[in-house]
Amino acid sequence: MLKLVVLHLCSLRQCVKRGSFALNKHGGIRSVPTTSCVWRREPKASESPRNMALTRRGKGPLVRSSVPLQILFYINVVYYVFYFVATLLMIIYKCQVFSYPDSNLALDLGLLFLMAIVESVRLYLGTRGNLREEELPLGSSLFFTAGNVMLSVYFLVWETYILRADVIINAILLILYGLETILALFTIAAFFR
Repeated sequence: MLKLVVLHLCSLRQCVKRGSFALNKHGGIRSVPTTSCVWRREPKASESPRNMALTRRGKGPLVRSSVPLQILFYINVVYYVFYFVATLLMIIYKCQVFSYPDSNLALDLGLLFLMAIVESVRLYLGTRGNLREEELPLGSSLFFTAGNVMLSVYFLVWETYILRADVIINAILLILYGLETILALFTIAAFFR
């Protein structure tokens, strides 16, 4: 084992002296016929060059996905769970306190559950498009964002009974949607460069 480590270090030292080396698919070091020192992972047969991060000469890979957008997606996952539970509890509260028409109750509950389905698809596509640096899933996420904005405006303006808590949680959700839309547009533009 010690002999293997010594041989590995000796080959690394020789490659550094020559100024050109790379990692092979087994994690070993091999010489490459270039004049600059570049660490490069060899692609697997299943990977296409389009999905791999670009490599800059002498630097690490160029990552085009947006970290702030990914953070907003994670915040939105947590906030939407809170939003869904709070809105559902407020609808139950309104049914107990106010005279809530049955047709409006069915409509509000149906739209709330539809919004939850659309939100989960939206967050999945947005996260996938951002992390895999693909324009189509991220653009589809923007399409679903527009649908959820309309549903959120419904709960903000046209719901049967609107409480102050409804206004606050819907306003926060709309602010998150706005920030995500702006960052998603900038990220898609970065993908096309």
